[in-house]
Order: sequence, then structure tokens, then C-alpha cells
Amino acid sequence: KISAARQAIGEADFFLVARTDERSASAKRGLEDAIIRANLYCQAGADAHVVGGLRSVDELRIVGENTVGLRVANMVEGGVTPICSTEQLKDMGFHIACYPLSSLYAATRALVEVYGGLAATGTSQHSWEDMVSWRAFQDILGLEERYTSEEHFNSVQGPSSSIEQRLRAKVKGVVREHKV
Repeated sequence: KISAARQAIGEADFFLVARTDERSASAKRGLEDAIIRANLYCQAGADAHVVGGLRSVDELRIVGENTVGLRVANMVEGGVTPICSTEQLKDMGFHIACYPLSSLYAATRALVEVYGGLAATGTSQHSWEDMVSWRAFQDILGLEERYTSEEHFNSVQGPSSSIEQRLRAKVKGVVREHKV
């Protein structure tokens, strides 16, 4: 599968990461088999590999010492792999640290707090101190730059049309207008 994926990618700018969960398959041979698979994945064309389900810092270190290619550490709070700092992971031989659920967990807590308070009190005032302001939100999203860019592109004329030109598409005999 990895070889086929690499072949399909061709010369495209694409970073292929292969994952093995073989560690979870066997308490006796799972780690050893996972290391073998990770190395085979890199030989087959993966740019990097993830060995999922590592259960200790020692197992992280063993993977870091015994695998080839770029190593990805998957850090999931509450998972079986101990959470390590990026510096610790680097020292163990990992090149990429992934914390895929950290922000989702934090956002979930914030949602529960805000909407729980809203449901209980009928207002969001209790949460205002924990929220970004409307202005800060606009700045984070870069809305001012987007508005400026939109104004610029709305004024650009194409060879036979403008960006604000209305497109017509026949749908079941009815002409509908769609603004670009």
C-alpha cells in the first residue's frame, strides 16, 4: 500500500506518513513487530512513520533508536502513550511531535462552560472574561486584510467580465443567478 501510494504521488509535493498499530496487537511481540513494520514502511517510500500505542518512555526511546526515517510521536492526552515535551521527544530521536486532540479538548471545555452557563443563566455574561473580544477575533482571523483583498479583487476587470459578473446556470429549465 505504501509503495502504491508513493507511486501515485509521483513528483507531487506530498508528505507521506505511515502508521502502524502493531504495538497494540501483542504484548509479547507487538513492539518488535511495530518496529519492523515502521522500517518497512520507510523502505517502501513513506516519508515518516508513526508507531501507535507506545506505552512507556522506554518504548518511545526504543522506537527512536531502532527505526529509520523520520519519526512521528503521537501525543494524545488520556491515551496509552505518555505525554512528553517536544524536547524530550527530540532527545529520544523523534522528528515530529503531533498533539492532535489538545486544542479540541480545550475547545470542548470552553464550549461546555459557555453554553452550560448560558443554559443556566440565560446570558453569556459570566464568560466574557474568558472570551476574546470582537476586535481580537477579527485580528486573529485577519478580517481587515481579507476585506481589503476582497475590495481589490472586486474592482479587477477580466477580459470579458468582472468578478461581480452574475453567472447563469440552467437547472431543470429554470435560470438561477449565482454571484461569484
